Amino acid sequence: MKTLTLIFSSFALLMTLAQPAAAATIEDAQAAARMADHKSAAEIYRSLAEQGNVEAQYQLGILHARGMGVDQSYTEAANWYRKAAMQGHAEAQYSLGALHFNRDIPTEDYAEAAGWYMKAAEQGLPKAQLNVAILYFRGDIFEQNLDEALKWYTRAAEQGNAEAQFNLGNMYVRGMGVEEDIVRGTMWILVSIENPDVGKRIVSKTKVANFNASKMTEEQRAKTRAWANECKAKNYKGC
Repeated sequence: MKTLTLIFSSFALLMTLAQPAAAATIEDAQAAARMADHKSAAEIYRSLAEQGNVEAQYQLGILHARGMGVDQSYTEAANWYRKAAMQGHAEAQYSLGALHFNRDIPTEDYAEAAGWYMKAAEQGLPKAQLNVAILYFRGDIFEQNLDEALKWYTRAAEQGNAEAQFNLGNMYVRGMGVEEDIVRGTMWILVSIENPDVGKRIVSKTKVANFNASKMTEEQRAKTRAWANECKAKNYKGC
């Protein structure tokens, strides 16, 4: 029975893909993509994107950026990201900014790209909030503002962004934009290290945490550990 069900499911998908692209839906495109039929997915997305479907515009941008089912073209990716971004799609706004900052497309003025990061950040996208915080911290595009950097790092950190948690911790440890607090700062660094999304920097982050711990009293180390446990239990909110 299971085999028969799989056969009918595959047949149904093939029948869907056989439809004219104009009659297909986002779900049909997603089904094609899951089957690694990126060409069919791209055709469906393009038909919907040309009708103004914001999610299709964003997904078509991704396919062009990656060269999946279509010719690889960052210019085309930017074109479709921009259409979606102008409709308020946060991921498209972030992706459009990233194309500029990664130098995938030429740019003379990074202020516009930073503006797209800001729009996505204001919609609550953590990775955009992280990048906005970095820009405020560095002061090379936005005017340096440590209060703003702290604010955006905090917003991203509370949503579980490991890099924001680490950077926020360093601001507390160094007393940058906030009163110096090695316990709270190292707490955030521990939270970052133990975050499932910590990424490849776990070794360097651990070295920083150990260095901070070497400057603490036993009581401070115990408090740091307790606060980190509490912060994780609260899902990073109000730490």
